[in-house]
Amino acid sequence: MCVARSLRELFGALGVSLRVFAVRVHYDAGTVSRYLNGTVVPPAEFVDQLLTHAAKATGRASSVEVMAHVHALQRRALQVTNRVGWELQRLRDQLADADRQRQQAEVRAEALSEALLVRQQRIAEMEVDQRQAALSASLERDEREAEVDRLRGEHEGLRTERDRLREEVARLQAELAQARRQALAAERRCEALEHQLQTEEEEAAEQAEEPAELRLAYDWARQLERELARLRAREKSAAADVAGDSPPATPRSFAVVHADEDRLWADWIAHVLRSNGQRVTASLRGPAFPGALEQRSADEVTLILLFSEHFFAAGARSGIDWEKTVATLLRAAHLPMAVVAGDCVLSSGVDPIATLDLRRLGEDAAERALLRWLAVVPLPAGGPGGADRRATGGPLRHMGWGPSTRTPSVPRQIARSS
Repeated sequence: MCVARSLRELFGALGVSLRVFAVRVHYDAGTVSRYLNGTVVPPAEFVDQLLTHAAKATGRASSVEVMAHVHALQRRALQVTNRVGWELQRLRDQLADADRQRQQAEVRAEALSEALLVRQQRIAEMEVDQRQAALSASLERDEREAEVDRLRGEHEGLRTERDRLREEVARLQAELAQARRQALAAERRCEALEHQLQTEEEEAAEQAEEPAELRLAYDWARQLERELARLRAREKSAAADVAGDSPPATPRSFAVVHADEDRLWADWIAHVLRSNGQRVTASLRGPAFPGALEQRSADEVTLILLFSEHFFAAGARSGIDWEKTVATLLRAAHLPMAVVAGDCVLSSGVDPIATLDLRRLGEDAAERALLRWLAVVPLPAGGPGGADRRATGGPLRHMGWGPSTRTPSVPRQIARSS
């Protein structure tokens, strides 16, 4: 029989005796002998065990073709010798195939279920992303519309500001032309007065033998000098108008804000300003709380802050936030000015405030620097502003702060100029 020959070939590959193999597969040795010599057709289980042991002995698995060939030989031999056994075996084979197909179908169904779950989760995520994208698009559209409205408002405001600035430029050009005409007239007047002064001095020198007439000539010469000084000051004011940085023609109002320890500084600054035709309306101690500073700025009063260690200590005690205060004054377009009057470190909050340090200057240099910094045209000594500014008495009677027996001098570090 063909099946017996194939089985013997497989058994020969084992390299063991028949009895040893019979023990391994739990069969009787005689039964195994009959299977191998073709007397009895072996069952499918024996054929499978023989194929398995042959693969182990040779170290390589039996191919699918070999296994299918041996099984086919066993089924044909069984069909010829045992019809009933063949029918049973055929049913067993069909059952095994059906079970294998069922297992494969279950595995495939499980894989499809997992794939379906993954795709359902992906669909849910895509729906969430779609809703978020729609919401973001709606928000962006609203933001763009609001931005367009804001830009339109800014455009209208800029257009209005441009028209206003054009009108102001036209007005300033007219004022500039008027200032130039005034400067030219003042220059001509100065030349005429200088010529007249020179003529008078020459006549006075010729008439030196007449003391009374000479005194009158000297008096007239001094009067002409004072007039010339006033006209030159007016000429400087007109020239400054032409440059766009002119001090006002009328006296300005100032208020000095200082700590109690810096009162001498405040007295000296007020005296210098009053001696040069300006008004000092108040002396605020403290420094005053921010509301007072803002009110003084709104009243068109130029604030002069005396910066020192005492000033900032008093500000800290009053709870002043300099950054907020300076920002408020900037919005009101009335930023104060400051004089450094003591040893102190300026915080970043007062950076926008213009400062002047007078501590290392002589008295005359300090006075000139203060007037130039405040854009105040100095009056000549002994001129129409009153007596000589360095004379004792007089000016302090109108200050209302210190003693009225002497004129205040520059305090602390500033030494007298030679």
